[in-house]
This record gives sequence, structure tokens and C-alpha cells, in this order.
Amino acid sequence: MPTRIIPAPIEEAFIDAIYEAAVVVDRWPNVLQSLADHYGAGGAMLFSVVGSDQQVIVTNGFAPTFERYVAEGYMSPNERAAPLVAEHAPCFRSNADYRTASQRAAMPVYRDLLIPAGFEHAVGTVVQGPHHSMLAMTLEGMQTEEAAKQALPALNRLRPHLARALSLSAHVGLNRHRLIVDTLALTGCPAAILAIDGRLVAANQEFESILGPRAVDPHGRLRFLDADTESRFRGAMQIGMAKVVSASFIVAGHAGDRPCVVHIIPLRRLARDVFGSNGFVMIVADGHNRTTPNADLLRVLFDLTAREATLVRYLAEGRNIAVAAEVMAIAVTTAKVHLRSVFEKTGCARQAELVALVHTYTALPTSRHGDA
Repeated sequence: MPTRIIPAPIEEAFIDAIYEAAVVVDRWPNVLQSLADHYGAGGAMLFSVVGSDQQVIVTNGFAPTFERYVAEGYMSPNERAAPLVAEHAPCFRSNADYRTASQRAAMPVYRDLLIPAGFEHAVGTVVQGPHHSMLAMTLEGMQTEEAAKQALPALNRLRPHLARALSLSAHVGLNRHRLIVDTLALTGCPAAILAIDGRLVAANQEFESILGPRAVDPHGRLRFLDADTESRFRGAMQIGMAKVVSASFIVAGHAGDRPCVVHIIPLRRLARDVFGSNGFVMIVADGHNRTTPNADLLRVLFDLTAREATLVRYLAEGRNIAVAAEVMAIAVTTAKVHLRSVFEKTGCARQAELVALVHTYTALPTSRHGDA
């Protein structure tokens, strides 16, 4: 009978967390960061390929350096990782197993990026998953070459568990998320799922066709090309995380396409189990709604009634509330009731603040004064 190896308590805790992440895939960033912290690394990365789908999870400690890694062209071709992938050894390796210190120093990726950023030393492994899948995991920024080598035996004890869990979660996560967003597509809803760190987990074709030309997806994190839109997106994400409420923002038009509104909805309680994520669902709303002909971006963004949106537009054009009420053929008292409702919906406290808010959305289409 083979001898059963009893893992140390810390390894047992890691094993529990690893198998939890196998099914609850949003746990991987925490698992990766815990492993990095325990073994003295600056951060960690998980790269998975399932068929034609690719995903990258990068912990916060390594994220800024990895952004540069991608932006400066080191991912294609990825010379640094090539020996690890080519060998495909059933164990963890350190980069010192493949290149000497002088060889690393001569490579631009090390010389110009990783060494100055403190990420010269790393350990990693490649896992061959089922049905045309491949996964690679690395701990980045080990303190020294010797520290990287010393971590290998313990990491190799964890590797069988990591390999099983990673293989399962790669398929569970991708298939579950894709099924959800594709189901929403059947209802005509452009939708995507974002992780809590802004990583794009899954998106349906409708979402990609609308936002694809206006956004990029560097190492899995959604970013908008328009600076104002990117700022609104980050602000909406922060609101969602801090206040656990939904938020909305306008996406500027691109190459003749109309502006649109994106709603960010945080996943909480049972929704986390349904969507398999503790992040957000993003849905796209078009201000030119065929079902509601008088809809526009103001109404979609702040859930305004047609009269409230018309009043706001008149005020934004510089008319006072009395003139706006006269043009709309309503009493001033009625206009003030509408204005109070607008304040509640937009979070503004004063008319000047409301006008300034509207003016920040310079991509809004010209008003239709006949809205009623």
C-alpha cells in the first residue's frame, strides 16, 4: 500500500482554496495572491487557453508591469515564456532553469522592463488540460534567484491539485459565463460579465459589435479608447464596488455610431451563484429605442420621464425654469416638481450642478423639443 503524504497545515489550507476556486472561478485572484504572498513573490499570473478562447488573470502586484509587458510587444512573440511552454515539464520551473543571469540581462524584456521593475525572478508551470486547453501559472517577482529555487519543492507538492483545479475551472468558468451572456443575447440584450477587478470574463456578440470598436481588452481588462468614456467607466465601477449599487455611464460615439449608455450592475447574494461571479454584469442600452420612440440618452442614463428629460435640456440650453415651463405649456410649480424628481435621480442638489452634469456628456444628441 503506498504511503499517504499528509500535507502541512498551510499546504492543506491552500489545497482547500485551490479546489474551491476550481468551481468558484472568481476565487482565483485571491488564491494566486495568497500563494505569491506566502512564497515572497510580488504577484502572480494565470493564463488559460480553451479552444480559441483565452483568459488572463493578473494580481494587482504584477498588473502594472504586465500592462507594459503587453503594450511594449513582449507577448508576441513571448520569448521569455517560450522555454517553459516548449518543455511542458510536469513541475514548476524557475527562469534560472532556462537562462543564466547574463543571458537574461541581455534580453530586452529583462533588461528594459522586468529587472528595473523588480520582476526578474519567477517560477511557473504549464498544465495540459482536457480537450484542447492549456494553462500556465507563474509567481512573479521572487526576491532572489535562490528564493525562487527554494520555493520549487513546496509548489511541486501543490501542482497536482493546481493542475486538476485549473483544468476544471477553465471549462466551468468559460462555459458557464458564455452560456449566460449568450442567453441574454437571445433576448436582444448586449451583455458582458466583468470580474471585480474589471477583467472581462465573457461578452456576447451583440456587446462586442457595439463596444468592440470603442474599447480594447489588454490582458483581459476592459478599457475604452475615449478618455472621457474611460473615466466614466472607472467612476461607475468605483460606485458599484463602494456602494454596492448599479451605475451608468455614456459611451461616446465612434466612426458614425451613435452614443450609447452602459449600465453596470453589481452581482450580490444569489446573483453571485447564478452568474458564477462576484463582479458585475454590463448591459448596453441604445438611446434610440424602437419600443419607446421618444427615448434618448438622458432618459436612459438617469431613468428620466420624457417631460423630465425635456426640462433638463431646456435648462442646459440656458433657459430658466419659468421660460422652460412656458415652452412646455406647463405650470412653473409642475416644472419644479419635475426638477425635484430629476435631482433625486441624478444625485444633484442645485440647478447649476445639474446643468454642469449634462454638459459633461458632450456626445448627447440634439434635443427634440417636441418630447412630451
